[in-house]
Amino acid sequence: MADPAELTSCLLSNQNISDGQVQQMLSLFQAHFAGVSEPLFREDLEEKTHVLILNNARGEIVGFTTMRLYESTHRGESISVLFSGDTIVAPEVRRSALLSSSWIGAVESLRATCPPGRPFYWFLICSGFRTYRFLPLFFSEFHPRHSEPTPEYVQDLMHQLAMDRYGNDYDPSTGVVHMSGRRTPLREGIGEIPDSRRRNPHVAFFEARNPGHMKGEELVCLTQPIPGNLTRAGQRMLDAAKRLP
Repeated sequence: MADPAELTSCLLSNQNISDGQVQQMLSLFQAHFAGVSEPLFREDLEEKTHVLILNNARGEIVGFTTMRLYESTHRGESISVLFSGDTIVAPEVRRSALLSSSWIGAVESLRATCPPGRPFYWFLICSGFRTYRFLPLFFSEFHPRHSEPTPEYVQDLMHQLAMDRYGNDYDPSTGVVHMSGRRTPLREGIGEIPDSRRRNPHVAFFEARNPGHMKGEELVCLTQPIPGNLTRAGQRMLDAAKRLP
């Protein structure tokens, strides 16, 4: 297991990612997800605006998440949207909080580039329960969730963002993206939900709402990644991010 103290992170704009880094990211992603071709991976990466990378002491990429920051409108109101794309962390560094703290710090820095006062949303899709668990761990309000129905305004916004991006691959009746022809399910032995984790109400809810997650189907989720919506754990991650070099 890697020493968390030896891990480093960096946020890069897409034009500053080297081909060597792309190859490392691709290899890491292919080791954990099935059905990932290099052309598909590069196509997905090219439409993102930023990548957060986690390196070990040897400079090898052991985790990353791709992001696209863009502007949209909803019901006549301008909004800023951060969409999360491909995300993976190598098993040996999953216990490190660095990617979480770096991500929250990166989101805060990207939010600062948006027009002041404009609503800011994190739009993500989840085929793995670990990604979904990120939401209740770090955010007080997020949707969909087991403890309350999704407000009508938020549900409408989720439908709009998902339809704009995925078209007919998105099923508004279930909130799931079926990714026809582009599924990249987690490999066998990685994406299965252990019975012990099913006792967690968030995990049980995720599995019930996205029963096809092992086939690479994705649950559409939304939250506002702003300081006022952070849990105590989320605030600790933001405080840790402020101390990073």
